[in-house]
Amino acid sequence: MNNKWFQQIAIGLTVLLIAAGLYYYYRIPPSISISKLALKTLDGKPFPNSILRNKVVIVDFYQTWCGPCMAELPELAKTAELYPDDMGVVCLSDEDSTKLIALARKYADSKIIFLQTVNPLKGLGVHTYPTNYIFNRQGKKVLEKTGTVDWQSSEMMMFYKNQVGGN
Repeated sequence: MNNKWFQQIAIGLTVLLIAAGLYYYYRIPPSISISKLALKTLDGKPFPNSILRNKVVIVDFYQTWCGPCMAELPELAKTAELYPDDMGVVCLSDEDSTKLIALARKYADSKIIFLQTVNPLKGLGVHTYPTNYIFNRQGKKVLEKTGTVDWQSSEMMMFYKNQVGGN
């Protein structure tokens, strides 16, 4: 009787540990610094991170096969228009550049900056798509979230205004 009870507790703890590990692996955004990301343009040239200096920067890690990622792009395009001189919206992927170029052409009239990461996203610790960050003008991470964001919500609008205004 005691042995069976012990086995059930051991199985329960094992399942709990596996679930916690999977949650951490897929739902907790990795610690990322925008200044340390190695980025390149879709034609393979190095992207100078200095272009984003002194701007509020939204970074969206995505994949073209990810439905929620693609659904979020129209809102990100609208968001990029809000403060074009003070805020940048950067969409990052490690996929083949031909797929990314086709997507970038679709949003050519937007202010979104489509780039590739030099290192695979999984190597950066990004395992869930989309994974989003906002960095303030000083490059400090002020928001991180896995999954979709309602970029046009009143809460986010106030957040942008506070970040761009320097509050």
